[in-house]
Amino acid sequence: MRSSRPGNFFSAIWFQLRVFLNFLKSLVAVVSGNAIYFFLLLPVLPHGARHRPFHFDLGLVLDAWICLVIYGVLSLVHRSKEREARRSSE
Repeated sequence: MRSSRPGNFFSAIWFQLRVFLNFLKSLVAVVSGNAIYFFLLLPVLPHGARHRPFHFDLGLVLDAWICLVIYGVLSLVHRSKEREARRSSE
């Protein structure tokens, strides 16, 4: 049975907003990480470090690592802005 308390409605909206923001952060990290790998690094990488389609190789690992680093940087920036906003509101 669904509860009609307003707190449940706002917590559901807050949860959906957080999921959407996490999706956007992931999307930005993957798109920018792939752009960095394919447009900036791929032309200068040795053939052993280049990604071949449909293979698990060093290029795929390097691409995933770049995306992960960008996601981590975005998370740190977002977390520090949240903390700063909380401190200024106190």
